[in-house]
Amino acid sequence: MNKVKYVEYIDREFKTLIPGYLEAKEEECKEIMRAVESENFDKVIYLSDRLYYSSASYAFTFIEKISAEMKYWGTLGEVSELKRLLWKYKDYFDNLEIIYVDK
Repeated sequence: MNKVKYVEYIDREFKTLIPGYLEAKEEECKEIMRAVESENFDKVIYLSDRLYYSSASYAFTFIEKISAEMKYWGTLGEVSELKRLLWKYKDYFDNLEIIYVDK
């Protein structure tokens, strides 16, 4: 049995939008990884900002937090920290449970 590590409580109004949103965020994760590997920190910062604001709109607290950290480490050019965060981000997608609630 797969142990759920991450739980997000999302407004039920967004239920139909969330699968597409998460799919797009997984693709952005890959895009950030490519930017990190090529040491394009301006792109890392830009994509992290985009993640931050979109995640706040849907109340994905983990994505909001980790994207802020990615932006910080991107401004410092810390490849090892960015890779660590990206692995954590991937783990989040692999172990996410969404609970839809009325807000």
